[in-house]
Amino acid sequence: MSWGDENTVFDVVINDEEQYSIWPTYKPIPAGWRAVGKQGKKQECLSYIDEVWVDMRPLSLRKAMEESARTGKPIWTPPEATPAVEKAAVKVEAPKVEQGV
Repeated sequence: MSWGDENTVFDVVINDEEQYSIWPTYKPIPAGWRAVGKQGKKQECLSYIDEVWVDMRPLSLRKAMEESARTGKPIWTPPEATPAVEKAAVKVEAPKVEQGV
């Protein structure tokens, strides 16, 4: 059995951010993921995911956007530039190559 074997059976899995994936049934489901109760061949599982995963945004982003819409506060405000950040840029020059050696 392998990922590419057309007879491999997969579980549809989901993580805490409500992101979907598939995982072969012959392997333990990784930490942070859980089966949703759908099993089948690869294409069948991918078709199921296409039907149910209609909003690709992670759960935390959806919640932050809802909160922002409710309160009017921005989701994220970029930090102001600081001199330390500006000094971090370093100019790199290519080494000189001697000709005619």
